Amino acid sequence: MINNINIISNHLKSLDKLQNKLNFQLGGQKLQYGSDDPLLYSKLLGLDNDIKKNDNILLNLTNIKGYNNASDIAMKNIKDTINKINSELIKANSSTNNLNDLDNIANSLITL
Repeated sequence: MINNINIISNHLKSLDKLQNKLNFQLGGQKLQYGSDDPLLYSKLLGLDNDIKKNDNILLNLTNIKGYNNASDIAMKNIKDTINKINSELIKANSSTNNLNDLDNIANSLITL
């Protein structure tokens, strides 16, 4: 009699495990454990790894875009300064400038 109860108890535990697995799968997920389907599990791990890599690449691209924008602004400022210096030097090269004009051009170059 006790032997029959143990057998019935083992069958109930087995049925309970199967019912839990079925409920899990009915919830929309295919795998509860890696041993359910090792090939599918390894594919899912690979896909998860690829998603993480792509997220990191996206984060790096966002950072690089910020650095490039900052570099572009700095280069524009340098170009504008060089153009101002060039125009002041062209003014200074003119023979129509007197000493006062050359002092003003020199002061404007110092402030740049």
